[in-house]
Amino acid sequence: MFRRTTGFYILSIVGKFIAERTEALESNRKGELDLGGRDMLWQFFEIQANDTSLPKWCVTAWAFSNAIPGSYFTAVILRSVWHTLLSYPVTLDRLREELRAAEENNPKGFSKPFP
Repeated sequence: MFRRTTGFYILSIVGKFIAERTEALESNRKGELDLGGRDMLWQFFEIQANDTSLPKWCVTAWAFSNAIPGSYFTAVILRSVWHTLLSYPVTLDRLREELRAAEENNPKGFSKPFP
């Protein structure tokens, strides 16, 4: 009857990344996580390390609050696209034609990456 909200799924993904990064930091294996530089999660850990008054959960809260808006705006954009396509069948037909043409022009098939 009650579905889990998407926030729990996103929180589990955030938790997984934080756990991996925490393990790497604790075992001093930063080199194994080649990120091509510092990312936001590294910066969150640095802020927490430099300010001992911050609670342990702050890194999770910061990372989660950065992930949620992305999923929200993606949903808004997709809803707008579908609403527009369904409101203008001519545009939907043109999109279908373009997708068919792209599939025909890609020898690997449309579901495969383009060369």
